[in-house]
Amino acid sequence: MHPTGGLLIAVLAGTCLSSTYAADGGPQNGFGFTGPEIFPIDPMINLLRHGDFDGDGREDLIVVNNSRSKLNILLNRTGETNRVEDTKVGRRDINQLPPDARFEIQSIASEKRISAFVVADLNHDDRPDLAYYGEPKELVVQYHEGTNSWSAPKRFPVSDGRL
Repeated sequence: MHPTGGLLIAVLAGTCLSSTYAADGGPQNGFGFTGPEIFPIDPMINLLRHGDFDGDGREDLIVVNNSRSKLNILLNRTGETNRVEDTKVGRRDINQLPPDARFEIQSIASEKRISAFVVADLNHDDRPDLAYYGEPKELVVQYHEGTNSWSAPKRFPVSDGRL
């Protein structure tokens, strides 16, 4: 990582709470958000979307990571206990954040610079599928085939599309 931390990108996600706190510090019934949550990924991430990608009933996040030509899926692990974390022995770079136990990061290779991205049930199987467009100019569709498994990319040339 760059020593100035310029390459550290954070995903900020507000988390809904079932209760908020009153000015005196006591719990109060209502709706609210916690502060920002920061997760280490890479530079040039964009196009944040959500969906239940692992079928566990919790909303997961997905972002386009053009710096590494992939899609990063942040699988929501909220509420899971006794998770064994893979800890890498060694020194961290300056400003490098450790992975957070709340999300498990997985990746899908995209082989392109993505400029448009959508998550939707494209084949009516009640699972979120992926469709994206980028350089080289083609539409790519990947169908969700079950827990953490995706179809081979189906490519459709669209030469007159705008990036």
